This record gives sequence, structure tokens and C-alpha cells, in this order.
Amino acid sequence: MKGTTALKTLMSRAGRAFAAAFALGLLASFAAPPARGDDGWTIAAFDVDAAIGADAGLDVVETVDADFEVPKHGILREIPIRYAVGVHQYSLRFRLLGVDDGEGRSYPTSVSYESNLVRIRIGSPDYEVQGRNRYRIRYHVQRAVLWEGNQAWADGGRAVLRWNATGTEWQVPIAQSKVTVHLPRDLDDSQVSYDAWVGRFGVSGRDFRKRRVDARTIEYETGRLAAREGITVEVTMPADAVARPGPARRLGWWLMDNFPYVVFPITAALCFLTWFARGRDLAGMGTIVVGYEPPDGLTPAEVGTLVDEQVDMKDVSATIIDLAVRGYLRIEDVPRSGWFSSGADTRFVKIREPKGLKMFEKMLFDRIFRDGDQVLLSDLREKFYPVLPVVTNYLYEILTRDRYFDGNPQSVRTGFLVGGLVAVAAAVGLTAVIQLVILSRIFVFPVIVALILSALTVVATSRYMSRKTRKGRIAWEKIAGLEEYIRRAEVDDIREQERQGIFERLLPYAIIFGLSDRWGKAFADLYRQPPDWYRPADPGNFSTWVLVNDMDRSMWSMNRTFPTQPRSTGGGSSGRGAGYNWSSGGFGGGGSSGGGFGGGGGSSW
Repeated sequence: MKGTTALKTLMSRAGRAFAAAFALGLLASFAAPPARGDDGWTIAAFDVDAAIGADAGLDVVETVDADFEVPKHGILREIPIRYAVGVHQYSLRFRLLGVDDGEGRSYPTSVSYESNLVRIRIGSPDYEVQGRNRYRIRYHVQRAVLWEGNQAWADGGRAVLRWNATGTEWQVPIAQSKVTVHLPRDLDDSQVSYDAWVGRFGVSGRDFRKRRVDARTIEYETGRLAAREGITVEVTMPADAVARPGPARRLGWWLMDNFPYVVFPITAALCFLTWFARGRDLAGMGTIVVGYEPPDGLTPAEVGTLVDEQVDMKDVSATIIDLAVRGYLRIEDVPRSGWFSSGADTRFVKIREPKGLKMFEKMLFDRIFRDGDQVLLSDLREKFYPVLPVVTNYLYEILTRDRYFDGNPQSVRTGFLVGGLVAVAAAVGLTAVIQLVILSRIFVFPVIVALILSALTVVATSRYMSRKTRKGRIAWEKIAGLEEYIRRAEVDDIREQERQGIFERLLPYAIIFGLSDRWGKAFADLYRQPPDWYRPADPGNFSTWVLVNDMDRSMWSMNRTFPTQPRSTGGGSSGRGAGYNWSSGGFGGGGSSGGGFGGGGGSSW
């Protein structure tokens, strides 16, 4: 019994506490004023006069009658002029013509740009106004008229103006609004269509009146518009009613809107100018004469490096064959045996010491015979590669030292590549920062495309940045003459006793030029027995053609084996409505209030 009484007492106290708290909350709700974004004023009338020019420009006059219940400095008009169309920016060209009171007296005005808006601050911080004040805002915009439909057909295209006349971001109601659109020329009802939408952003309200005043004027009227309600108008005309800007002007506007793309043509131009000034070969003799010998006693590897300004595996393999031809080693074909073996291997046999060789040739020779006087090509796998970068750098250095190149080609290319990529990254990064500062957002697609195209341009240009000196260019011209001689392969002009010597001496160079087949075909009847420097697997069936094919196969095997390396192991809300967000503007089509270009809103201050 006592427990029941205590429970009733506890529930009674809880009920009284809840009732008291509810009463206090209710009292506080009545006592606290409603939160409002902008108070103390209303808009008695908002009239818009928009004249479409023959050049597709739009002259807009906004007349705002503001009733200030409390002292204010003036009003702040915000108009979106930048829009996101897909992955690109589309900006109107905006120019403020003036702000006055409707009777010619100008107001102090300041213009600033924030994100996608132009902000027009009207009034002076030094004094305040109260009561009814009229603000007539005049401005001119370009690109508000769009061309839609199939422009290839005479009657298929159309010019469309979608204009968010009042904007949907005013924090106070608008008692009434009138929008007047002036056409660029007289158009009858069969040539023009017009409509409008009223309400909050995205709403397709129809509470308005529209009429044709005359052949060049359309008028829309609304009743009271609540806070964040507005009217968007649409006028569709024949495509030729206004002059469409030319392709050059449209491209210029587009590039200005999406200026990160400009980094690419600037990069391409700078790369070309840099190549022209620093990468183009100096002038040589200017003529190519057929020659029979490599210039200046250059080896096949040096000739190959001068031809394409690169040290390739082909240059290294041709050097091995050249050493065999010169009697330093012998190349032997070795058939592979075993159930799981196929094809043939190659054996290198040391004939004499590498005396009289150039340093890079001695490096290659010593690497091959490091473990003995005979070695199989297959045994050099994962053992030969350490010498390749040393040989490569040495070839570049000696050709630079002997004044064939104006700077180490590898160092020049690497320096240009690194410097160019850093400059491109900095330039593209700067455009992204500028976008972020000006627009408060980054259009990523133009930034990425500009970065990729510019980087590829730098990479491609870097391959051609090493240049030959005058001596190097003259040597290149003589090499071109030697290549022409091998291509022609005029054997009849060579004495019989000299043919074998010329064939073997120039065979490594023919390999460098990719003309070994042609060179071998010209000397098809030269060999019946293999030369001393080569032992085929089947010497009884030998010919020049067999020699060339075997050398090509050996080259292929060396090119695969020499560079092989061991495998590595490892283990808040701003208080603004949707009408201030980045939109597609007039590209989004009509159908609702807040669509189209223009719009925005404002406040008092």
C-alpha cells in the first residue's frame, strides 16, 4: 500500500514538472522573434525590361522599388553570371551600365565578383535611407541567347532566351512584378513562342499573365511573390532573328571560361620555340653524297647513336658482330639438346685480347668474357645488364666530348623533361588555384586534360631536344651517304677480290640501318664457306643468305638476353537557396522558375 502511494506521488511530481517545462517552452516561443535572413524592408515592385539586340546582346533594366521600414544603407543585388555546363564553365559577359533612382540621380555603387555571382552594392556606408526608394539597375550581357536545334536546316534552328528575371534568392516578398521583353525585330505569332514559370527554384507555377503588346514586345505580370519566389521567362525566335557570334569569338569566349586549356597551346608553343632555339641541329654542308666508309672512323654503335641520338640494344649487338668481323671473337651456333630444349644457342669464343679497342668496346668485350674465353649467350642472362648503362653514358660522353653533340643527349633530354613537367604542373596548378579563388570551385576536367596534353607534349619534345653540332651534322650527312650506298648495294662496281672485305666490314652498319637483308641479297653468291669469325650449326649448307639470317637471329637473341635483369622480390549551410548554386543556366531548358540565365537575388544592407 505504501509502495502504491509513493508511485502515485512520484508520477504526480513528474507530470507537474513536464507541464511546467512545456509552459516555459511555449512562452519562450512566443517571446522569441522569428529568425529571418533579411528584415525591416520589402519590395513593393520589381520590373524588368530586357531588350534583345540584333547582335544577340541583352540590355536589361531592373527597377526595384524598395520600402525600408528601418534605416538601411541601400540594397545588394546578386546575379549569377557563371554556369556549370557539363564539365565546363559557361560565363555571361556582364557590364554594368549604371544605377540611378529613375530620375537620373546616380547611386554610389561598387561591383565585385564572388564564386558564380556578380555583386552590386548600391548605397553609401556614410548615410542611411528610409521609406520608399527606387533603384534602377542597368546592365548589358552577352551569351544569354542560345541557338538550339539543327542549324544545318534553314528552318531547323532557333534562338532561345531563358531569363530568370527577378531571381529566386530575395529574402523578402515582392508585391508585384512585370517583365517586358523587346524582340530584335518584328515577329508574328507563327515565328515566336513565349512562356514563363513562377515560384520557388524548380517550381513550375503558372500564376502569371502574358500578352503581346505589339510585334516586338512581350509582357509578363505576376501578383505577389513570396520570399525566394521569382519569375523566369522564355522566348523562342527564328535562328536568324539575331546574329550569331562567329566561331573565332565563340572559341575565344570558351577558352576564357575554361582557361586551364590554354596551358596546352602555350606549352606546345614554348616547346616548339625551345626546340627551334636549342634542340634543332646546327647547319652542316647541306648536301648528302654517297660514301663508302663511315665518317671519322666511327664504329657502328657511334653511327647508330648519331643517327637517332639514342643508344639502342641494336647498337650494342651490332658492336658484338663488328668485334667478330674485326677478329676479336668468334660467333658459333650451338644446337640445344634435351627433351625440353628447342632452337639454338650462341657461343662467343675469345680470339685475342682487346687491344686497340675503344673504351666502350673493351667494356662490352670484358663483360662477355668475364668468366672465361668461351661463353654461351644464355649464360649471360641476368649477368650482362650492369655494363649497359655504363656503355650508354660513355657513348654519349665521347660523342659530346668530340663535339658531335652540343651537350650529353641523355642529360639534355632528362633536364628538359624534368624542368618541363615541373613547369607544366606549376602552370596547371596555378590555373586550378585561380579557379578556386575566383569561382570557389575547380572545374576538374579542363585541368586534367590540360595537364595530360601538356605533359605528353613535353615528353614528346624532350626526345628531340639533343642537337648535333656542325661537326655532328656533317658526320650525319656522311652517314646518310653511307646508308644510301648500302641501300643501292651496287656490287658490280666492286672488284671481285674486295667484295668479301667490303661486305663484312659494312655488315654491322647495314644492321644498324635495318638494311642487312638488302645488303645480303646483293652479295648472295659471295659465300660458299662460312667466314673465320662465324661457325654455323650446319656448315655444309652455307650461303650469304644463311649468314645474314643467322646474324639477324643472333641479334634478336642478344637484344633479349643482354638487358635481362634478375627479378626483384618484395612484399554547413550558407543560408542560400538552390538558385545560388552552380547551375547549367539556359542550357538546362525551361519548365520551372529559377531556370535560365540571370536570376539570383539580393538583400538590404
